[in-house]
Amino acid sequence: MDDGEAEKEFFEDFGASRSDDATVQALLVRAREAGDVDLRRLVTEVQMWRHLAPQLLERLAPVGSPVDESDGLLKIARFIIRGEGKIAG
Repeated sequence: MDDGEAEKEFFEDFGASRSDDATVQALLVRAREAGDVDLRRLVTEVQMWRHLAPQLLERLAPVGSPVDESDGLLKIARFIIRGEGKIAG
């Protein structure tokens, strides 16, 4: 894959809205029906992180708390998990 293809794929993957829970659940059902263990495990992991990540973020940075501009990782987490703010200053 060349750089142009990688960039296009990046924007395709991260520029789109994330799949809703029903779509992820349908993928899990399809993986089970097909006996695709790798896909089943991957979907289950996505479901686990969707459940766990907001709870972890709430402990670190409760909703409405001030943003620490020096903590880039926390800013990215707030943006990805909650859709808050922006990544770049």
